[in-house]
Amino acid sequence: MKYLPAKGEDFRLAVVVSKKVSKSAVKRNRIRRRVFEQFRDIRRLQTKPIKYDIIVTAFDESLATLPAKEMASLCQKLASALKTRN
Repeated sequence: MKYLPAKGEDFRLAVVVSKKVSKSAVKRNRIRRRVFEQFRDIRRLQTKPIKYDIIVTAFDESLATLPAKEMASLCQKLASALKTRN
């Protein structure tokens, strides 16, 4: 994950999944959608806005089939790194 101070009021999120991770566009898009969904939930539950633009890079195909609770905890760990920066 990389992040920079946000230029606007709200944060922006980009999820990068290379073809090296999976040749299947279906799997790459599933990983993207799952990460976007988790950050959407994190954003909704937070009281303070995230003041960073975030780039998340996926390096493993197993993220497409990872159980939802594990995916949530993984994204929560990433977001907690940002909370310490605010």
